[in-house]
Amino acid sequence: MPRRRTKDIDMIEQDFLDALERLQGGRPQNPELRKRLKTGKSVKVNILNVAKEAGRARGLIAEEDCRLPAVRNLVLAAAGREGVQPGNLNDVIKHLRAEVALLRAELADAKKHAAWHLSERHKAESQAQRLQAQLKRIRENADQRSSKVIPFYVEGHDN
Repeated sequence: MPRRRTKDIDMIEQDFLDALERLQGGRPQNPELRKRLKTGKSVKVNILNVAKEAGRARGLIAEEDCRLPAVRNLVLAAAGREGVQPGNLNDVIKHLRAEVALLRAELADAKKHAAWHLSERHKAESQAQRLQAQLKRIRENADQRSSKVIPFYVEGHDN
């Protein structure tokens, strides 16, 4: 954290860069952020936390047309956010349409997979019912014979 306030843009930028480095290393100097780490909570790298750690105003890096766009882009890249500089609206729309198409394809695959699972379940249930009926018939035949030995014959095999 800076010890004294300065309006020198290079010093301010360096404060932000140092703060970003400390947050990425997991060793913040800001008391609030250190307390959060000690209690086991995570401290994410984002614009607000970098500004807190630097002891500077969030507005210097928060908006797209801020005073320090290079620092803002570094913070957003470190945070893992895509679309740091989206360009124009047509690019954003194109990207979103491609994402929607991808999600629709994933949904169709998930529906096909769910239908396959349902089909397999129906097959297993019908097979279980058939085997239960067969077991019931075997038990009924065994009761009628009143013997303890039930002959099982293997087809095509002579002893």
